[in-house]
Amino acid sequence: MIRVLHIISDKNIGGAGILLLNQLTASDRKNFLYSVVLPKGSMLTERIKALGVNTFEADLTLTGLLPVIKRVRPHIIHTHACAKARIAARLCGVKAINTRHCAPDTSEPVSLIRKAANRIFDALFTHKTIATAHYVKTRLINEGIPPHKISVIINGSVPKQVLNSNQRKEARKKWGFDQSHLIVGIVGRLEKGKGQEYFIEAARLCSDCDEMKFIIAGDGSMKNQLMKQAKGLANIKFAGFIEDISEIMNVIDVNVNLSYISETSSLSLSEGMSVGAVPIVSDCGGNSFVAGDCGIVIPKRDSQALASALKSLYSDRTRLNELAKKSRNRFFKRLTAEAMTKETEAVYKSLIQ
Repeated sequence: MIRVLHIISDKNIGGAGILLLNQLTASDRKNFLYSVVLPKGSMLTERIKALGVNTFEADLTLTGLLPVIKRVRPHIIHTHACAKARIAARLCGVKAINTRHCAPDTSEPVSLIRKAANRIFDALFTHKTIATAHYVKTRLINEGIPPHKISVIINGSVPKQVLNSNQRKEARKKWGFDQSHLIVGIVGRLEKGKGQEYFIEAARLCSDCDEMKFIIAGDGSMKNQLMKQAKGLANIKFAGFIEDISEIMNVIDVNVNLSYISETSSLSLSEGMSVGAVPIVSDCGGNSFVAGDCGIVIPKRDSQALASALKSLYSDRTRLNELAKKSRNRFFKRLTAEAMTKETEAVYKSLIQ
């Protein structure tokens, strides 16, 4: 049995934490024994314990990590944004894998000094790097990481439950929507770079479409600013933070992601696709790969392009239904947590062998 120790620095539940939960949910427990180290007070701790995985809370320093590593005796340490964990792995003679969960969507050159520093650190402390999107691999190479040490593994999601017609009708009624409405949603943190401001402007441009409604799910530092921007728009609702987004994904018809700074493989997009929510995405990072041929790709920061795409689906419900079916098919073919986990565990095996 291969012992794998994940070390993650997240205290809140963000994309990296959800991705780890997805991998642990789909993991091969017959051949792999997983443990996780988190910072003290992490919101992920109880969720990981509920999966039956050994969990340790520790200071993510060398003095905090070394005793845990010696106790677990892992064959592989898998790190998530925690450079000290890779140094600790080297001190304990354990092979280290690092997942790069995000990277700026830019071709801006990296300085030679930074490249050299990255190459030295990688040579000393990292046996393999997992990039969560193809553009991230390109970025890593640009930063000095050797191409042969990078594996691209697209983020995978656990499929959401599909509601039957009566359940979906009741869920829509709960949010104040009718069956005839075309519901457009955006799910994510209300922070700069996520693009909700362009979503609200598109809602304004679509206000002449009486049966098109918009919903924003999530919370964050831009909440008040966004609510002020949406003031007076009768076609838009703020849902706030939602613990389980299964219901809201069944309510919406179109699932929008408008990130314009960094986006690898959006989990909220693939979760929506698992129940047939059609993706409309900005051309940022790995968005277009996730959507594939079952969604619509628009330029970043372009409210008019989003409004035009939505109006085309609003006037052609047959096309909308066809894209919904293609979305589900693409999810189960390419974007599941099971597929992601098999690829990751294959990397573990290759290092051990």
